[in-house]
Amino acid sequence: MRGLLFITLSWMILVQCSSSKYASNNNRSGSYDVVMVELAVEKLDTIYSEELQFYKVDAAIDAPALMYTEYGKWHKMVNGKYQNNIPRYVWENVEIDLKRYTIITDGAENGDEFFTAFMIFDQEGNNCMKKGYSDRSMLIRYSENKLKSLDAPDEVYLML
Repeated sequence: MRGLLFITLSWMILVQCSSSKYASNNNRSGSYDVVMVELAVEKLDTIYSEELQFYKVDAAIDAPALMYTEYGKWHKMVNGKYQNNIPRYVWENVEIDLKRYTIITDGAENGDEFFTAFMIFDQEGNNCMKKGYSDRSMLIRYSENKLKSLDAPDEVYLML
């Protein structure tokens, strides 16, 4: 009897937690943060960079779905930082507000993390998410607004 009660309670907690997680993610209310992440390790030096992460999304691949929908196929695909099954996609020479950028997308969707992410660099290689960068706020608003209105076809998600 105790075993049945334990299984029933565990199942109820699991269902309740997972359903509330997905309910809160479906509204795309724009919860985001700019975080410092490890970009590369060269010899004994570690290179860090700022990354724009959005948490209230439908999928970890919302960022690449948005970029594909807006700008077509990516220029490069490399291993993902957070998960092997979610690669980083790179778009070069992307025009936003009459300026050109390189945009790298990534994301995580596992038991610990759930977000989609952008790294944005200008033509000189400067990280646009660094505090004090002149177009930082505009690029955050642009990304946030585009994600809120994202309506990518299912085929895009299946391709990614």
